[in-house]
Amino acid sequence: MLQRIQSVYLLLAGLIPAIALFAPLGFFSKENGSYIMMATGFIAAEIAPYSGSYQIPWGIDIFTVLTIILSLLNIIKYKNRPLQIKLCNWTVLSIVLFYVAYIAYSITFSQNTATDFTPALCGGAPALSLIFIILAKTAIKRDEALVRAADRIR
Repeated sequence: MLQRIQSVYLLLAGLIPAIALFAPLGFFSKENGSYIMMATGFIAAEIAPYSGSYQIPWGIDIFTVLTIILSLLNIIKYKNRPLQIKLCNWTVLSIVLFYVAYIAYSITFSQNTATDFTPALCGGAPALSLIFIILAKTAIKRDEALVRAADRIR
């Protein structure tokens, strides 16, 4: 139900990580050029393409898409508040695992190419999504408490 504030929070939590799929997540630089880390792969900005074994960061892709799907699925399940709370917890876990993969890919690529890593602004998009998930979870819990209180009165 889109009238509830948690639906707005969940919609924002689903749309914000979609930005991370198409925007740079980080920059790797060294003297003779730089690389750009995107969710779709590593792009060489000024030097020859990277020929290592970490072309596509699958972990980042999987957890970003999982975060989007869980957030939007959570909106559809508006009648089942306990399930919504569980889905919020799974979404938080997905965001945490996104950052684990983000850090792992950044460190590994930086060591393999002897570059310096600088995170991009869109690398923080899932953290903003995490805030919206927590806000939605508190609103869902508040609704559940309100429904239980109304059931006790009857």
